Amino acid sequence: MRQSCFISKNQIAYTFKNADEDTDKEIIKKAKNYVKHFEEMRKDNVGLLLYGNVGSGKTYVACAIANAIITEYSHTVKMRNFAQILNDLQKGGFNLDRNEYIE
Repeated sequence: MRQSCFISKNQIAYTFKNADEDTDKEIIKKAKNYVKHFEEMRKDNVGLLLYGNVGSGKTYVACAIANAIITEYSHTVKMRNFAQILNDLQKGGFNLDRNEYIE
């Protein structure tokens, strides 16, 4: 299941535990807090926006969150970048309600 969730197989190993020393500790703390309160966040439709320069660790942190949610909550996760989401929505590439991203 986990392999189909990620864009790259390498992302399966992106976890909080494996984060390198250069990863911003405050961002990791906030990401872990999001996972800890995931069910409440999900219920309230609260997301987490990661932004920063190229190479700042956004994808790594997003994958670490996804891996933690898969492990701790047994939820299915689909990693997509913003361009992929827009392309899929424009061409109807998802077999789901377009509002599912909002739910």
